[in-house]
Parts: sequence; structure tokens; C-alpha cells
Amino acid sequence: MNKRLHILYAICLVVWFSACKRNSISSSSAPEKLNKVNVINLDYTYFSAKGRMQFENEGEKINTGITIRMKKDTIIWISVVPALGIEVARLLITPDSVAFINRLEKTYFADNVEGLKNRFNVDLSFNMVQSLLVGNYVPGQNGNEKLIDEAPIQHTRQNLGAAILDQFISTETYKLKKLQISDPESPNTITVDYSDFENVGDKPVAKSTLIVTNTIKENQAKKMVASINLNKVDIDSKDLNFPFAIPPDYRRK
Repeated sequence: MNKRLHILYAICLVVWFSACKRNSISSSSAPEKLNKVNVINLDYTYFSAKGRMQFENEGEKINTGITIRMKKDTIIWISVVPALGIEVARLLITPDSVAFINRLEKTYFADNVEGLKNRFNVDLSFNMVQSLLVGNYVPGQNGNEKLIDEAPIQHTRQNLGAAILDQFISTETYKLKKLQISDPESPNTITVDYSDFENVGDKPVAKSTLIVTNTIKENQAKKMVASINLNKVDIDSKDLNFPFAIPPDYRRK
């Protein structure tokens, strides 16, 4: 698997746990100007959510529960628990590190952010990950952003290491509707569609996400589809804990 394909899978891993099914927004929030677009991003200190994830890949279908906990700019914690209530995976991301536990295989993965950037050749920051998880628009930095279109939908493009990030923002709700990460040297893409935000208090929050990954592997087209529906979302309601311990008998991958 080439590096750019690794980029797409790495980004897909973290954006799987964002959000998709939404209703119309009647929020008191006003759009703000971020670089070249008008947008309403979710502002929070603590964020937690529970829901269901459906995943389909090469005929295999998985339906499982997920729990997401975040403290803004500090930590992201995700637990994957199937119907029987036994956790099968846990993910922990901080501004400096990423760790993942696979309880089915009794393995774990751990690396620092710089190591991930070198391994996958992608400039994937903690800020970008936490923004994708709540459906927030990610503005480009240091002039690394181009306005492609202003209407009927705002469309921007920026480089993401060796990949390209396109984002599409509604001119009616000012929320991020779609993003696409693509490899300019292959047909490999990840597309994330957001729709039907609901208000939690006076804050519009994405309640589900549809993620489609198209790749070419060994001259064969591969497609993965993941959808997430959140049924419980809390914002700034309480402090959260983020337990993460790797069992001593687990093997490092």
C-alpha cells in the first residue's frame, strides 16, 4: 500500500467518529468570517456523545456502538462497543500523541504526532481532527487556502501534506456540508457528507455522518462506507474522564 493510500486510511480512521442526520437549524449563532468564508463552527470546552456506527467493507457489515469524549485543544477519547457491551477498541489522541487499542487482536499502536506525519506524509494536526469530529470547518493556515466558489455553496481548497482537502459550506445554514480528501496522483478519495444538524441548547451540532472511501488496491477498486448516528450529545455539561491503559500482555504493532 503506497504512502498516499496510507494517508487516506489514517484520516479515515479519525473522521469515522464525526457526526450525520440533522434537522433544520434555528440557532441564535451568527456566522463568523474565517479566512475567506462565512461559517458557524461549534464552540465548546467539553463534548461527549453516544451513538451507533454502521460499517461496510467488501461485503462485510458491522453495526456497533461508539462513545466520544473530548476536551477542546486537549484530548480526544473514543470507545467502540458492540451490542454485547464488551469494548473491542479504544482510541486516544492528544496534541502530541496517538494511541489505539485493539482488544480483539490484543494489540496496540502508539506514536507521537511527528512520527505519524512522517509515516503517512500528511500534515494532520490535532486541531484538524477535533474540528472534523464535530463537523467544524477547518481554515487553512499560512495562505494555504484557495476560494474556489462563493455561491450557491462556499468551496475552499487547501493542501494537506501530499493530499488535497476540499470543504463545502452552506450559504443558508453556514455549516460545513461536505469535505473531500483526495490524492492528486490517484483516484483515491475520502468523502464525508454532513446533513441535518440539530440544536443542543442554542448550538447546532451534527448528529450523524456518512463517510465513503474509494481506493485502488492491486488494480482493483475498493469501497468502504461508514455511517454514524448519534442519539445523545452533551456540550459543556460536566467534566469527563478519559481512561486509557494498555494491558501488559498486548503486542505493539
